[in-house]
Parts: sequence; structure tokens; C-alpha cells
Amino acid sequence: MSSIKQQHGAALVTTLLISLMIITISMLVTSLVRGKIRTAREIKAGMAASIKAENLLQETLFILSIHPFEGAGIEWRENNNTLTWSFDDRPIPLRDGSVRIQDTNGIFPLWPFDSIRLEKLFRQYGIDESDSRIFLDSLDDWLDEDDLKHLNGAEQKAYRAMGVDYGPRNDYWQSREELLLVRGMTPKIWQAIEKEVTFSLGYHINPLTLRESLLPVMLSSNGKKIEQFLTFKKRGELNQKVFFLLFPEYRDSMTVAFSPSRRLVIRAAAWEGDVVCAKSMTVLFREKRFTPFRIEDRRDVGGASDETKITGIEE
Repeated sequence: MSSIKQQHGAALVTTLLISLMIITISMLVTSLVRGKIRTAREIKAGMAASIKAENLLQETLFILSIHPFEGAGIEWRENNNTLTWSFDDRPIPLRDGSVRIQDTNGIFPLWPFDSIRLEKLFRQYGIDESDSRIFLDSLDDWLDEDDLKHLNGAEQKAYRAMGVDYGPRNDYWQSREELLLVRGMTPKIWQAIEKEVTFSLGYHINPLTLRESLLPVMLSSNGKKIEQFLTFKKRGELNQKVFFLLFPEYRDSMTVAFSPSRRLVIRAAAWEGDVVCAKSMTVLFREKRFTPFRIEDRRDVGGASDETKITGIEE
């Protein structure tokens, strides 16, 4: 009798173990299926967001190509409303997303090399001074034609010691991305350069489109002057006379123009559910009927920060 009970007990344990294995496998299969469904939904949402971002870019290009540039951007009437798009990187809410437009005369130029202003920019991004000096001195060596190393810089020998075959160009760099090759580059330095530096030549400044984050870098570290600058700009009273009263030291060191350049950086962000897609392009606009613009640089820049979402826009 006890033998039969033992057999029944062993059978019960075996049955429970088999049931547990079946449940575990079922849960694993369910989890895998759910994961694949989730991945498929994310891919679908990503494609939809990408299409929306592309549509926003094309819509923006069309509107910019049929309206004259004035002062800080463009202005036109539609359905008895006056619409204004500013070229100072402020978000412009549109259907399915938002667009930012930046006049390249309102951001930091790639050329010429200005170590003092770049150091200010890096300081603003919280970059360690020693990291900043290594990169800036190496950038100086990348540019100059001699083989004399700056204090924290790097000539060809240093690059060979790093295990790379390239060395300093001994001339101006040809793109922002080339700066990734320079000794001393760090993720934080690249973040500052990628966000604030544009592929342009010379300090041609449009105060009306100058990005607010760059005011202490491009103009002055004097907080009171910057506050006055922003007040005049907000009131619509910022003009050449007012600007040079605030910053007389820049009368001969910068080309100041109160009209946008023809080169704009356009960044469109669109979302589908929780998926955000951002696309960017640099465009040169030309007053020609059949070729009103030329795209100089174009890239997908992945996701966008929450501030680009319509729900987070602050005008």
C-alpha cells in the first residue's frame, strides 16, 4: 500500500514539474512574442515619425523659399493672421511636430579659429579647463604649418604614439567632423561643438538671430549688458545704433548686419507616440525662380529632447 502511495506521490511530483516547465516555456514564448510585437510597433512608429519629420522639412523649405527674409526671420499673413518665424533657434510648433530655424550668422563659426571664444564656450558647457587646454592647443597645432608643439598640443609624433596614421592637417579643418580626429577631443567637447558651431567663415553677426546661449561667448560676459541686449530685442528696439552703444568694442572686429544670411540650419522634430525623430539640414537660399535653394548638409539626428515636443514648447 505504501509502495502505491509512493508511486502516486512520485507521479504527482513529476506532473507538477512537467506543468511548471510548460508554464515557464509558455511564459517565455509569450514574453518573446510580446517583445517582437513591441519592437514591430517601435519600428512602425519610428518610420511614421521619420516621414512626418521629412514632411516638416519639405514644408519649411517651401515656405522659406516663397517669403522674403527680413530682420530676424520671415513674416506673412494667412487667414487674416500674421505669422512670424524667427531664425534664432526658437521652436516653431507645426502639425505633427516642431521646427527650429537658425541663421548661421547667429551661431559660432567654424572658421577662423578663435581659442578665446572657444574656451568660453567650453567653460559654459562645464568642460574641465585642463581638457579644454589640451584640445585647444592640439587644434592650434592641427592648424599651423610648423612642427613646434604648443604646451598641451600635439604634432605628428604624438599622433603616432596614439597609434594612428594621420597627423595634423597643417591647414584649416574642412568640417566639424574633422575635429573628432584632433587629440584631446572628448564627448563633452564634441557635444558643445556639434550643438553650437556651424560650418561658416568669419565673424558675421546678426544680433537679431544670435542664439541666446552664445551671447556670453560671442559678445560679452557682462551679465548687465546681456540683460539690456535681451530687453531691447524683446521690445523690438534692437538696431545697429543700440548694439554699438552696448558693445562699442566690436565696431571694428565683427561684421554686424541686422538682416539674416541666406544660409540657414533647419531642424525638424516629429513624433509618433513615444518615438521622436529629428532631421537637420543646412540650406543656402538663392533668389532664383527655378533653384531657390541648395541643400549643403543633411543628416538624421536621431531622437529629440522633450523641449521640442509641442506640449513642452514655451514661446
